[in-house]
Amino acid sequence: MMGEALMLSEKFDEAIKFFAQVVEKENKNIRALNNFAASLIRLRKLEEAREILEYALELDPSHFTSLINIGNVYQALNMSEKGLKIAMRAIEINPTAAIAYNNLGTALGDLNLDKESKEAFATA
Repeated sequence: MMGEALMLSEKFDEAIKFFAQVVEKENKNIRALNNFAASLIRLRKLEEAREILEYALELDPSHFTSLINIGNVYQALNMSEKGLKIAMRAIEINPTAAIAYNNLGTALGDLNLDKESKEAFATA
C-alpha cells in the first residue's frame, strides 16, 4: 500500500493525507484506519489518533495492532487505567506478544503497581 511506503519513508504528513482519502472512501477499512492513526501518533496528534483507533476497535475489537496503538496513545495521554485494560485485552488476543506485556508493564508502572509492572516486563 502506498501509504505504508510513505510511513516507512517517515513522510507522515503525506501518509496522513493518503490514509484520510482511503478512509473517506472506505470508512470501515481497519488497516487504513490503523495506519492513519499510527501516522498521526508519529506527529503527536494523539487525540485525533485516539478517536480513529476507538472507531477502528468498534468495528473490530480484536484488531491487535489497533489495540497496541491505542494502548500507546492512552499511555501518552496519561490515561493509564484505559491503557491497562487495553493491554490486558491485547494479551488475551495474543498471549505471546512481547509488546502487549511491555504495554502492560508501562500501564502498571504508571499506576504505581511496581511489583506487577516488573512481572509484566519480565514476561515480555
